[in-house]
Amino acid sequence: MSEEIIKYIEDKLSAGFGAEYPVYTEQTAQIQIPCFMLKLLDQRQEHIGRAQYWRSCLVCLQFLAGEWELAHKTAERLFLILEKVEVSGVPVRGRKMRYDLTDKVLSFFVEYNLNIFKESV
Repeated sequence: MSEEIIKYIEDKLSAGFGAEYPVYTEQTAQIQIPCFMLKLLDQRQEHIGRAQYWRSCLVCLQFLAGEWELAHKTAERLFLILEKVEVSGVPVRGRKMRYDLTDKVLSFFVEYNLNIFKESV
């Protein structure tokens, strides 16, 4: 499930920004700046009914911009691009979106919450 969210975000970033900003999902020795670094920070799950669970996924997207103005413009675009993802064909709205800028690195946070239904084993 979380892999689906990460892949969907990767695809949306590629569609929204094109190939000019690569997207990395793993640590790598050589990166091209500007670029995006994408990772799942936290995932929680609560049992809320017989076969129903509530899951929350917190994603951090870092943009290594190299300049302040580019970082701010990118943050504004991310609010629109990450507003909604699809998980198994179901749209899931991003919540608690926020960002901060430190040393020309944009850190953008978004949470996706979804209900999961599991069949009895």
